[in-house]
Amino acid sequence: MIRVSITSLVLILVCGSAGLVLLIWLLGGLRRLHREYRQRKKLSQCPLCFFEFAPTSPAHLPPCPRCGAPTDKS
Repeated sequence: MIRVSITSLVLILVCGSAGLVLLIWLLGGLRRLHREYRQRKKLSQCPLCFFEFAPTSPAHLPPCPRCGAPTDKS
């Protein structure tokens, strides 16, 4: 049998728990960044006033709701 002191067991438990929390935190942050990136890809931006908006249909890009200028996908 492996002889391990109580303090070593507590240290392993605390470090393992902290590592698990850190891993979950990092994975949650990566998922959030990926979700924001996907949502941002769907936006159109006005070339004049730089207003960003979500078009109603991807085939037809409506004019800018703020200034009325024709838009491009960016």
